[in-house]
Amino acid sequence: MVTPWELEGMAVNRVPVGPDLLMSPGELSGRLGACLEGGEIPAVLHCETFGVRAGAELDAVLVEAAGRGVPVVVDRTHSFLAGEADPGRIEVVSTRKLLAVPEVAWIRGLPEAGLRGPRAWLDDRLTDARERFLEAPGVESFEAAEDLADEAWTPVPPHPDALAAMSGFDVEEFAGRIGETRRQILDRVPGLDVVNPGAACPLVIRSPRAGAMADELFGHGIVGPIHWDRTDHLPVGLNWPDDLLCLPAVLEESRIDVAVEVLGR
Repeated sequence: MVTPWELEGMAVNRVPVGPDLLMSPGELSGRLGACLEGGEIPAVLHCETFGVRAGAELDAVLVEAAGRGVPVVVDRTHSFLAGEADPGRIEVVSTRKLLAVPEVAWIRGLPEAGLRGPRAWLDDRLTDARERFLEAPGVESFEAAEDLADEAWTPVPPHPDALAAMSGFDVEEFAGRIGETRRQILDRVPGLDVVNPGAACPLVIRSPRAGAMADELFGHGIVGPIHWDRTDHLPVGLNWPDDLLCLPAVLEESRIDVAVEVLGR
């Protein structure tokens, strides 16, 4: 998330997060005030991580920032299935984490002119790689598509195949299936420490055994769609959560049985 801003020559000020994995309201308010008082021109990038929406305190800071003329950019990649974005904020969404469609992403809240370039051979390779992954999901096909996504920085119009797949995708029905998968697991494994209660997003739990459970689920072919290892370039002293487990957005009954068995231990 940070790299594109740095590539545009912007300085990045990282704000610590709370247990909900959203920015600390007090830290954000203090740093934003310091930037404005120092004559800087800041923007706020707020990510609704794991579909978690801002609480009253954080939302008040974001509202105040927008009221002072600071652009508030909200990454809703994990939360766009929950409905419309808050008015007055710039929304960015990439669908590939949650939907089984080729690469489709959008920005709302900015003038369209100048945002998109022409498609190039690299963009077509990315679409082809993403389609191959959807036809035959696996670690190798997933990494091939992700590697190309890391190279294709320029925003371009979606491929016609991607637009056709998106227009034919029943988003509302899929959101309902996510909710049903979450409900079944939570009903059958009480007491889980849920990071994102009520989110229209894959179920994420916190556990000291998260890594071991992820490995066991992987052995059964069950891989969560949202995961980040600690990146090498971050400061050594920066805390990084290693106790999070993301389950697939939708699981068939037989896979739910396996997940329940693993989580129940």
